[in-house]
Amino acid sequence: MNLAILFIEVILVYLAILLLYKFFKKEGLYIFAVLGSFISTILLYKTIDILSYESVLSISINTSLFIIANMLVQKNGPDEIKKLIYIILISSVFAYIMLCFTSLFTSSEYNLGVNNAYDDLFSLDIRLFLANLISMLLMIIFNSRLYHMLRRIKNKIWISNILSLMITSFIESIIFVILGYIGSVNLVNILNLIIVRYVLKIFISIIGTIDIYIENKSN
Repeated sequence: MNLAILFIEVILVYLAILLLYKFFKKEGLYIFAVLGSFISTILLYKTIDILSYESVLSISINTSLFIIANMLVQKNGPDEIKKLIYIILISSVFAYIMLCFTSLFTSSEYNLGVNNAYDDLFSLDIRLFLANLISMLLMIIFNSRLYHMLRRIKNKIWISNILSLMITSFIESIIFVILGYIGSVNLVNILNLIIVRYVLKIFISIIGTIDIYIENKSN
């Protein structure tokens, strides 16, 4: 069931990207980057089971930001990524700070159960946040340059996108899991988390290739 719901979520995410690009062009991609950074910061703290293996729920949004990076590189070159990096960094840090602030307020006695659940949910682990942010930003920079290099070789779009993200996603998965979980879970679980994250990111990246094709054909 979770896999099916995740698939629907991925479709909705890429549909949102296409709609924003259709109406706002490049600026629409930056709008999604802001929204995606906020949503990813929240969903990062919910863990789901996919075929009996654990994954953080933010993985679809996280991967979609890599697709946006490739869409920007496709039309504007790798230098455009610097702006995207700043947007993701500022949006993610602002989202984290605002969510942390919510736990500082004294909850109302009205609907106390919901308020306590909210406070528990957003007692955020900065280690996981930093693991996500560092691995994502480093690999978006690396991926944009790799994708640009592959496109200059005149590969087809789907080859460049999938090949660049196959390499990048593997490294990103290792960095994220090691920074976020090493020392708190055993080695077997570390390996499982890396493998599951990597496989899911490749699956999501393949679907995201459709957005890059449509963007390329629209201009």
